[in-house]
Amino acid sequence: MTTISDNRAPAPVTRPGFYEVRTPDPERLVHYYQDALGLVVTERSGSTTYLTTGVDHHCVIVQPGERDGRAAVGFEVAGSLTDVQRDLKKLRSARDFAREEWPLRGSAADVLT
Repeated sequence: MTTISDNRAPAPVTRPGFYEVRTPDPERLVHYYQDALGLVVTERSGSTTYLTTGVDHHCVIVQPGERDGRAAVGFEVAGSLTDVQRDLKKLRSARDFAREEWPLRGSAADVLT
């Protein structure tokens, strides 16, 4: 098992960054996040709503779309953009491995760079 101290992944995740979801009723979902979970709207831009727990600008993005429309997830990674770009070949190799091991439509491998 990899521990934090020996993590040599090409893009070591330090924490989850955001979750984007699409729904036919975005206002209803926004109210749920506010009323049930205590998130706060930080911005509305067109049909997109950004919510936060208070630490970052946003941790949840809500947009109109199909039911169960999980759209994206973001991770904060250690190092710089230059570090990640340098290790892009390793990331692509990991993506290709994931696609071979889990050849499901919409799998995590489909969102890797």
